[in-house]
Amino acid sequence: MTLNLTPRRDAMLQEMGIVLFARSPNPRAQAPLARVSSAPLRMSPKASTPSPEPKISRPLGASLASAPTSEASSAVSKPLVSSPAKPLPDLQTLSWSDLNACVASCDQCHLGPQAPARHFGSKPLGASSSPIDDQPQEVSWLVVSDAPKLGLDNQAHVFNAASQPLFGQFFKALESTSPPSKPWGETVYLTSALKCVPLKHEDALGEESLVCLSFLREQIRRLKPKVLVVMGRVAAQILLAGTPEHLQPLGRLRGKILSFEGTPMVVTYSPEFLLHAQPDKALCWEDLCLAQSIEAQSA
Repeated sequence: MTLNLTPRRDAMLQEMGIVLFARSPNPRAQAPLARVSSAPLRMSPKASTPSPEPKISRPLGASLASAPTSEASSAVSKPLVSSPAKPLPDLQTLSWSDLNACVASCDQCHLGPQAPARHFGSKPLGASSSPIDDQPQEVSWLVVSDAPKLGLDNQAHVFNAASQPLFGQFFKALESTSPPSKPWGETVYLTSALKCVPLKHEDALGEESLVCLSFLREQIRRLKPKVLVVMGRVAAQILLAGTPEHLQPLGRLRGKILSFEGTPMVVTYSPEFLLHAQPDKALCWEDLCLAQSIEAQSA
């Protein structure tokens, strides 16, 4: 993929500390973008292996009984309510606002009663970052993070306060090359694979995550994004559950076109991870440009 950067975007990337290297003239490296396919994808034996993200101690789908047996871990793993959870309604019959309310009141796993806040979805930048009550009419990108973060305002946000500026810089650099007549920023929607703010990072990959997947799947079905941009290993594992790529490290998932139930998907690093892995910013930028090319092809 050839990067045709405008001077404005080039300056933005330099301010972000992203160093782009010239591509090899190898014809294979310059091959056209592969067509999106729902067929199983084979992993490249020479996939890049940048700095790995922190390992999650419990794989997706693992029984909660297999969690660490220390007193502290057991206390977190046990539900705080003894009565059975109320079954979820048929999500496809709910309005957008009712689906939001269903997320806000969900008690299907132990995360719900403990969650200090929850996040359903929002627009990417500025004052529009508050939750949206009405369903967006058109979505080019659906950006999916691992789990919402608790902000200083005690509200849940897709990214934490430290990493939000970095995502904003990426976003503005991409927006600078969009056609002036197309408000690209208005067609990007943010959400997270988990809807509750987890108290512990390892709580993000248990059976409870499959409950949140039902909400995320319904959001994808309604928003019909041209591309899913998955930022983080937890979100990638949740969306790839049941596929051969499920337990692959993020370094082997990025840089290629994957698929979630027919929707093209690009996996890349989370902004939080990039704060501690500055060299991988350039790799993340390549992934975002790949997502932008998928969007352009579907136009």
